[in-house]
Amino acid sequence: AEELQAAKVALTAELATAREVQEADREESQALSEAALARQREDWTEQQQALQELEASNQAIRDQLAEAAAAKDEVQAKKEGLAMDLMNVKVLARDRYVQLLERSVIQDL
Repeated sequence: AEELQAAKVALTAELATAREVQEADREESQALSEAALARQREDWTEQQQALQELEASNQAIRDQLAEAAAAKDEVQAKKEGLAMDLMNVKVLARDRYVQLLERSVIQDL
């Protein structure tokens, strides 16, 4: 009976130790899971910040492209205006040349 009692005490002590180990493992596992989750949250936050920076950069590029397109359109309009002015000057110069030529012919007569 004493041996049985001693075996029961030993088994109870082993069971208690096993429960303590099991609880320690569970706590360690939970701590590791929480640490991994915290790292994932940090990574996600960093990725979100990088994404926001990238979106802001892309928007800045789109804005610059829009400005460049507007400037190109403005230059094209000025170019077309200058071409029209040049044509008008050519027409006026030709008219003036014809007038001077007519005057010269008339004076020669």
